[in-house]
Amino acid sequence: MMNTMNLDMLKEFGNGGYAQARALGELNLRTWERLFEKQMETFGLLIDNANAQIELASEAREVSDMKAMVEGQGELNRKLAEALTSKGRETLELANTSRNEYKAWMEEGMGIFTKLAGSATKAS
Repeated sequence: MMNTMNLDMLKEFGNGGYAQARALGELNLRTWERLFEKQMETFGLLIDNANAQIELASEAREVSDMKAMVEGQGELNRKLAEALTSKGRETLELANTSRNEYKAWMEEGMGIFTKLAGSATKAS
């Protein structure tokens, strides 16, 4: 009877560990997907800015157009800086959300372990 109880506890530990490992893998995947999405959005901002800069430069055909081009570049850079700052804030929010999800995962795992360890202690 004692051996059966020990095997059942080992099975529970194994199942709990597997479930937690799987949950961690899913959490990692979701986190990396969100981070990659933010990275691609930021890359898109940079590409759009570069295209706008090229368009602005191509419109300046004479020396008198240079002032307008420089002013336009300043405005484009201001907009890019604002957009990058916004993306930075979004990424920080994502990091905070991920931190909370990892914390919840760890607390859940500790709860499962504590429960199973308590059962094992009572059984012996």
